[in-house]
Amino acid sequence: SLIIGIGTAEKHDPASRTRKRDQAFATCVSSKGVFGFSSVSPTVDTEEELTRSLSNATSAALAKAESLNLQFDSLVVHLAGNLKRDEREAAEAAARAYRPTQTPLVCVLSISDRADMFAISNDNEFGMPARGTCIRVAHSQFLLFTEGIEDLRSAARRTPCSVQVRLRHVPDGVDPLSLIAQVYDLSQVNFRGFNGASKPVSLLYSETIARALKHADLASALAKHPELNERMWFL
Repeated sequence: SLIIGIGTAEKHDPASRTRKRDQAFATCVSSKGVFGFSSVSPTVDTEEELTRSLSNATSAALAKAESLNLQFDSLVVHLAGNLKRDEREAAEAAARAYRPTQTPLVCVLSISDRADMFAISNDNEFGMPARGTCIRVAHSQFLLFTEGIEDLRSAARRTPCSVQVRLRHVPDGVDPLSLIAQVYDLSQVNFRGFNGASKPVSLLYSETIARALKHADLASALAKHPELNERMWFL
């Protein structure tokens, strides 16, 4: 699969403490962890403009992903967990409406690393599930442990990482657990330093880009140097 990560970043006016501008962005990585590209949309000032920008960014990223010289059999969109409902729906609608030329399959997931859900295992004295444990919380919602009992030593002073995955759009015949397995695989290609959590790179890259966009207007710079879109400039 080719994985498309979609997210937003917002800037604040420190004087008035109000939100001023927003940007949509996309990243592409194969399910084996090979980086494809990233793209950043120009800043906008209203919610309506942002939802439109997210829709356009999703469609453009899917089309560009298909043009890459990579072998794949499906396109999977990972929506960042901090998207608002209307933003999420705009990106999801664009993915549903997209008609790929190479494959009929387009799937949409939401991924969040919120810490408001956890599990306890009876298999060890620490009560920690094993890395890779997947728990179906609801019909379309899963809790996936990207770290577990094996990571207690490296995850000192924090709880080993888990992510919540919600299925937004899965065509008939697609095994949802294969999509969860992709999320787990992408968490294991995440090179962790400074005791960082093992998040899937589609989520990690989104968070990293969002932090960068809060402090600099990079859309114009990237437009002048499009070759940077194929490099991991945000790392």
